[in-house]
Amino acid sequence: HDERGRGSRSVPDPSGATPVTDRFEIVVIGGGAVGASVQWHLASAGRTDSVLIEKHELTAGSTWHAAGNVPTFSNSWLGQRAGNYAWETYSKLADDPDDPITYRHTRAFWPGHTPERIDHFHHLVAIATGLGFDLEIVSPAEMEAMHPYWSDDGTVIAEITTICEYLDDITKGKTLIGKTPEERAVTHMWTRRVDLNICEPMANGFRYAEGLQLFESRMITLPEAADGLKRIAQSKLQWLDEQMSDGREFISGSTLSMADILLYSMVAFFAGVGQPLNPENTHVQAWFDRMAQRPSAQA
Repeated sequence: HDERGRGSRSVPDPSGATPVTDRFEIVVIGGGAVGASVQWHLASAGRTDSVLIEKHELTAGSTWHAAGNVPTFSNSWLGQRAGNYAWETYSKLADDPDDPITYRHTRAFWPGHTPERIDHFHHLVAIATGLGFDLEIVSPAEMEAMHPYWSDDGTVIAEITTICEYLDDITKGKTLIGKTPEERAVTHMWTRRVDLNICEPMANGFRYAEGLQLFESRMITLPEAADGLKRIAQSKLQWLDEQMSDGREFISGSTLSMADILLYSMVAFFAGVGQPLNPENTHVQAWFDRMAQRPSAQA
């Protein structure tokens, strides 16, 4: 501060833009979920003497891992209170005509397979009731009535592509896998290509670099391999661009498939954490833009 004890001074800007203030009463270090929330609440409270400092992109650290996920279910009183406060806040922001955001609140099931788990659920419902939140215990029959694809026969299905194919098989309507053996084979071929050649190295390139602090305690990480993996992903995207130069609308041809949804989701996410699409891959970029305009991507 200067001799007055308070205040700030402006740094001259040769561009003629608004001067940049270099002194603040409040400095928030880190633009993750907590830092961004603190700065937003300060601004909402009318504080104009605060600044947030982030060395990379906002929410590019561990926050990305739960991007868009605002859980209202928690194992603690504080967690439930924080989650429901966040839900109410985002709902109000979504309704703000001056600064709307895209936010859709959904519900979820948490299955309990043991007496101990059910007993724990009763404890959590008691917490939620005391806080005035919506949390209840339902029977398996009620779950099946509420969710047509829910069944509990003890089968465990994991892995993204396997889950997608299972849901495609048990639902009616347009298929994302294919109806004939030939169509299914082509979808599987392209899904495997984008998964192994692009999505996997792209994901590990992030886990070994920008996401290292989040993943190093959960899996073997090789920071020295990060740059190489990212180059592999970009090289295969260039290869895909060459394949799509034949004018096809989607990755496997003229029909939207699981391969498109898998790659679009991965590319859309990792573009925000250091692995953007190369604009020189014009065919892939055009495909990505078309995918981004679909109602499901806009939701």
